[in-house]
Amino acid sequence: MSLPRVAVVGSCMSRDPFNRIFVPSYKSRAELVSSVYQTALPSLVRETEIETDISKDILSNHSKFIQQEFSGKNLDRLVSSKPDVLVVDFYADVHFGVTTVDRQYVTRNHMAFTALKAADEYFGDEGNKFPDRGRFDGYNDSRYSYCQLVKNSIEMFIKRIKENNPETLIVINSARFANSYTSNDNSEIVFPKIDRLNQKNKYWEELDNIFMETTNCERLVYPDILLKGSESNPWGLNPVHYGHDYYDHFWKEMARVASL
Repeated sequence: MSLPRVAVVGSCMSRDPFNRIFVPSYKSRAELVSSVYQTALPSLVRETEIETDISKDILSNHSKFIQQEFSGKNLDRLVSSKPDVLVVDFYADVHFGVTTVDRQYVTRNHMAFTALKAADEYFGDEGNKFPDRGRFDGYNDSRYSYCQLVKNSIEMFIKRIKENNPETLIVINSARFANSYTSNDNSEIVFPKIDRLNQKNKYWEELDNIFMETTNCERLVYPDILLKGSESNPWGLNPVHYGHDYYDHFWKEMARVASL
């Protein structure tokens, strides 16, 4: 009997549960057939190739993902993989947003670069505002806003998925930025700029709700205690690099909503 086919559109909180470093046994529960990493929705639905070369200052572990994004074929790859279950999160829209390269939207993923200065120099968008540069910063009913752009992107995204794979179960992963982390000596330490993290979590919740209003999807939810960073996370300290209990709960939630 074949395993359920799963695709992921998201960041660490959704992709890492399908990594044996975090969940050694995941391959006994599902087959990961496609992954779109750290890509904001307006860039995900773009089907035009970015002709400008990617920066020489892109980190090696991000190069493949940036090349895939710039190709304009991420959505085609996703649809062609014919997933039974599609897991999505909107970290990239809340944290990175988009900027323009070749007059097309790409994710402004500064974390993919060797340094923030290198990202600023490559994008050359200092001082630019929407529609040239922006990210999701809350619900806005204006037709001239990132909120409207992302609504349009969601509609295009869902349309392509349902036209080609009408039985695909879409699951939204409602993780959040942690307010604190557990240190290697088991102390709990509050992240700096906690007000900013809380504001982004508010935006994240709003975007999740917009998506849920657009499609009939399932939702993974977490007790606040599990949304805590960990200094021992293999990828290093970050508000979305959690402890082991988070990944265990992810799979309990996947069993609840998708029988995985």
